[in-house]
Amino acid sequence: MKIEKVKSKYQDGEYENIMSYEQAMAYMDKAGQYGSVLGLENITELMRRLGNPEERLKFVHIAGTNGKGSVGAYITAILAKAGYLVGRYVSPVLFEYRERIQFMGIDGNVFYISEEKVAEHLSKIKNVIEQMVKEGKPHPTPFEIETAMAFLEFADQKCDIVVLEVGMGGRLDSTNVVKKVECAVLTSISMDHMKFLGSTLGEIAFEKAGIIKKNSLVVSSSQKEEVKKAIEKKVREENARVVFASYDDIKEMEYSLNGTTFVYKSPRMEKEERITTSLLGEYQPFNAVTAIETILSLKEIGYQIEWRHIVSGIESAVWRGRFEIIHKNPIVIIDGAHNEGASLSLRKSMEFYFKGKKVYAVVGIFADKDYSTILKNTLGCVDKVYAIQPNNVRALVSSELAEEARNYCSSVVDAKTAKQAMNLALKEAGKDDIIIVYGSLSYLYEVVEYFQTREKENER
Repeated sequence: MKIEKVKSKYQDGEYENIMSYEQAMAYMDKAGQYGSVLGLENITELMRRLGNPEERLKFVHIAGTNGKGSVGAYITAILAKAGYLVGRYVSPVLFEYRERIQFMGIDGNVFYISEEKVAEHLSKIKNVIEQMVKEGKPHPTPFEIETAMAFLEFADQKCDIVVLEVGMGGRLDSTNVVKKVECAVLTSISMDHMKFLGSTLGEIAFEKAGIIKKNSLVVSSSQKEEVKKAIEKKVREENARVVFASYDDIKEMEYSLNGTTFVYKSPRMEKEERITTSLLGEYQPFNAVTAIETILSLKEIGYQIEWRHIVSGIESAVWRGRFEIIHKNPIVIIDGAHNEGASLSLRKSMEFYFKGKKVYAVVGIFADKDYSTILKNTLGCVDKVYAIQPNNVRALVSSELAEEARNYCSSVVDAKTAKQAMNLALKEAGKDDIIIVYGSLSYLYEVVEYFQTREKENER
């Protein structure tokens, strides 16, 4: 149950036109012109030409608006504790490109795909795509290419199971090309990506529930009634079995900046158990019980998992960039709240943890997000805002964000960049104050690197 040092097929001369890792990254940058397109026709053809490696794998498939990452982190850690070699596919990534394709074994350490294997797989995929294009077929999108790369690597590593996170939606998402789904998981569903998924909760839930397969197991977080009806309709159509995690079964929740504890008893559990997680946020008990119900479903179909694996897995799970403390004195927290549901959860977390504290917010949001609602939901807990513009073509200009923020907070600064915002916030914040950095995940790594650079400079 450990990561194998799989020899590159290129070392044996099996393939031609080998790219280096740097060339592979340049190839992916160029592929960005093909954008984001929902649909399964192209990924199906691409996987066929690659030998359908996904058919040699088993999956826990996760869709939803918020909580996919945390739920996936819990499930991955629990399965690894039980002795399974687990592959995990995540998006978006926070710190580096290879983060999207991960592995965890029984020792609990996380490994990313190697640069060598990225180059190997992308070289093979590039050759296949060139032939597809010659035949007049559409060029696959970056996400389709990366999904194909993930399946090739998970198959090479002979993963026992893969925790597979949907990119967008579900029904027409590239990841939905998989067939051997042990359990489909639906986390909290709210309004997001309306341009692609629909303008109502019911329409969005229909797209998310599209990952449900015939005669399959399904676990869902507790959902709003409109969403629940859409999920139940799809379950009936596919003759599937669904379990909705009941948040009413969670008791004695205790929150601190050191972690979260709660007591839970599922109808499928013999007795109630106390659970601890180091992940922060008012929503973490709800994410954890969704993961627990998923594991209980896997146990029902033969996975050998004991309760001690569940407890230790949840306790050891790590998910970077989601209400994560990255600095103390003053406390600096980063969070990827980039839609309505996530912003409501962030506000609740701020109310839990920041009561009586002076709060400074560094905020950067994409222009295609409902940034007005995000600000309205969060700035009531904030004393001062530093608006920034993430380094991304989709980013909202910082001056426009600052102007909108003034509708909800009287003290707003157009700080333009993350570095400038952190310099200003740290100069003003006292050691007992809080700095919360949120919005687009795409710039959070800049803030992490900012503190890493400061630490290195202080060591000199």
